[in-house]
Amino acid sequence: MRTVKGDAIGMLVGGLAMAGFSIVSLTTAAAQGALGDAGMLSGMGLLGLAGASMFTWSAFTLPRWARTRRRQMEDVAARAALTAGAEVRTAPRSIES
Repeated sequence: MRTVKGDAIGMLVGGLAMAGFSIVSLTTAAAQGALGDAGMLSGMGLLGLAGASMFTWSAFTLPRWARTRRRQMEDVAARAALTAGAEVRTAPRSIES
């Protein structure tokens, strides 16, 4: 059995994309000598911060989620084994000649 945290990929990739776009935009602005625009600097800085926060939060919570999910899957497997064992013990015996 396999499980995937559905929002992790989007959060990780989205966060990297936002931070990367911010870095590329700030680098381009610096190369063109346009770092005097406070609105652009604050906007790109906020975008980069938001992207880094998305990535960091997702990366931080993923191990905890994985531990919880592993424990849940182990519980499911244990219950399935108990159920299978109970079915074997209570199964009627076949009559063979």
